[in-house]
Amino acid sequence: SYLVSIHGDENVKAVSDKAEKGPDIIVRTFPQRVIEVKGYPSRMVTQGPTKGTEKAESQRKLQARLWVWEGIMQLVEHKCEKPHDEIALGLPATDFYCSYLDRIMWFRKELAIPVYLVTDTEVKVLQPTDRWSGGSTKDARSSDL
Repeated sequence: SYLVSIHGDENVKAVSDKAEKGPDIIVRTFPQRVIEVKGYPSRMVTQGPTKGTEKAESQRKLQARLWVWEGIMQLVEHKCEKPHDEIALGLPATDFYCSYLDRIMWFRKELAIPVYLVTDTEVKVLQPTDRWSGGSTKDARSSDL
């Protein structure tokens, strides 16, 4: 709804069928912006023989890092196919993600990747050259990650 409020409903397409390959959100402006959205790792194991047990914090952090790089990889592949499109990443504004984005700021800057940081109540856009200065992310759903 944040993007719709800025660009209008007719210019924002959310891809709900993730079996379909491609970006999660397309903002039809010029240049077009594609946004790859990643969530946050569950506290609990959801599949396999250990289903229902709690994941170790280190395991959740590793999974979160892998999801960031999976999103970046998908954005880079898209940019190679359509170099005129803008690319962006969408993430929950957890303490872990915000500090990790600061750690990889050089990379975000070189590839010009803004990040939409989403809490339960707002969306903040972290530009490629910005460091996180939003203070606490306590209202994010998984802020302890």
